[in-house]
Amino acid sequence: MNPTQPPECQTVPCQHILVVEDDPEIRRLCQAILLREGHRVDAAADGQDGWERLLAANTAGDPFGLLITDNDMPHLTGVELVERLRAAHLDVPVIMVSGMMPLEAQSLGLAALLWKPFLPIQLTDAVALAVEESRRIRRLPFHAVAAA
Repeated sequence: MNPTQPPECQTVPCQHILVVEDDPEIRRLCQAILLREGHRVDAAADGQDGWERLLAANTAGDPFGLLITDNDMPHLTGVELVERLRAAHLDVPVIMVSGMMPLEAQSLGLAALLWKPFLPIQLTDAVALAVEESRRIRRLPFHAVAAA
């Protein structure tokens, strides 16, 4: 799928969002909700495709500002996708959406967890929180600590 750029963001600052979801109906629903909110959205049907899109966007200088991923997918689970993301030091906030959250999800540094089934407002609220948290963390001053 090609990324789609709506005219302007409606709520939080516009984000380039990647939705990784193997269920085509949920994937289209997420895209429609996020597009309606004014975000630029791309989608992948499984974790491996999502990983390749993350790398390609980063290489092209147009990185994603947010990743929304299911966990239970073929080729690469959401947990495995986030682990690769963290190992590659790609600083992308992640919202995991799943019917059953894996225990590993607690240690992945996720911006939010969203349980299926969810309401559109729950998705938009999770995106707003993830974006605001990401912006807040990036605004914090860096304090160097001298080695003893």
